[in-house]
Amino acid sequence: MEFVFWNLFSLSYIKYNLANKKETTIKRPKQILLSLCGKTPQILTETLYCMMVQPQEPTMLDEIWLVTTTSGKEAVCQQLLDKESGKFYSFCREYDIDADAIAFDESHILAPGDLSDILNVHDNESFANVLTEKVWELTQTQNTVLHCSIAGGRKTMSAYLAMIMQFFARPQDRLFHILTGSTDFENNAEFFYPPKTPTDIKTRDGRTINTKDAGLALVDIPFIRLREKIKEFTERPFSFSDMVKYAQIWLSTPQEFPQLIIDSRSNKIHIGNSYTIKLPRMQRCIYQFIASFSANRDDGIPVWDYKKYFLPGGFSISAEHEKAFLNLYGVKDYKFGWESIQNGISRINKHLGEALDGLTTAEYYCIHTLGDYRNKFYGLKLDKEFITIL
Repeated sequence: MEFVFWNLFSLSYIKYNLANKKETTIKRPKQILLSLCGKTPQILTETLYCMMVQPQEPTMLDEIWLVTTTSGKEAVCQQLLDKESGKFYSFCREYDIDADAIAFDESHILAPGDLSDILNVHDNESFANVLTEKVWELTQTQNTVLHCSIAGGRKTMSAYLAMIMQFFARPQDRLFHILTGSTDFENNAEFFYPPKTPTDIKTRDGRTINTKDAGLALVDIPFIRLREKIKEFTERPFSFSDMVKYAQIWLSTPQEFPQLIIDSRSNKIHIGNSYTIKLPRMQRCIYQFIASFSANRDDGIPVWDYKKYFLPGGFSISAEHEKAFLNLYGVKDYKFGWESIQNGISRINKHLGEALDGLTTAEYYCIHTLGDYRNKFYGLKLDKEFITIL
């Protein structure tokens, strides 16, 4: 009886330790590879060799994503993913790697917009947007490390991935290229990775070379990381062109702004501790009304997309906006028309220009007019976090 009891106890103890071991394993950061690929899927197995075999401290990957074209996807499926003859599985068997422990199958191969190749402006835009969304997605979970290879595909694909990583990469993420010791191994249909036993293969011109001379090397590429600077990029994915536009505005914009306080009780505008501008009541109401559109910008609209949240207009103001202004102004029979806006904006900006002379960020406190004469938009380019209305 005592023997049975201790065996049951030991079994429970072993199960407990195994459970704890499994839990500890799960806490290890997930290692994810995102690789570009053209019509030569050899680049993936070469990359795996450089990451999982060659280093003194190999990276044990948990997940692989390929971004390619439809023709590239077909080549990967045919040459890498057949469990019997595919080179991915051959590589894993030869180097004692558990292929089933790596999430990699046809569903992990992205071919943006079913592109057979990337040949024109539309193809490039489609590819860039899909790649942008994927990198954004893969960097949302903190307990991961993203390894990005720019070695495969067209040069424009590599350029896009490098730029996208600047927007999204965290401190632990990396960007790299794979080099070969000889051009004879580049795009060689017989070479996928250096096998344990060096092998002779043929070049395109019929010469014999040996796989021991492949000289594969992984080269890390340093790059600028903007993720912690431009927080909007981490909240939701933008199109690639919108991210570039926003980053350019951000880089050219002073990042420190004095707080704008609009005091409706005294008809004064305070900008930081150094500037106070007294406006006539009508002008203060116009300024406050227009500033309120910037102050109430929806979080889903980026600060630079002004036409989506500025006060819209043209030759007239909508009845809804006219009513809102009259409530602010405190009268019911005043005709708030376009002429009032134009005259008010001109005088307000004149006051601000004179009062803020010498302030490098003065333009962000002035009222901006965008669009053509039929379809205008009015607002402050100042971000809402710097606007307070009392």
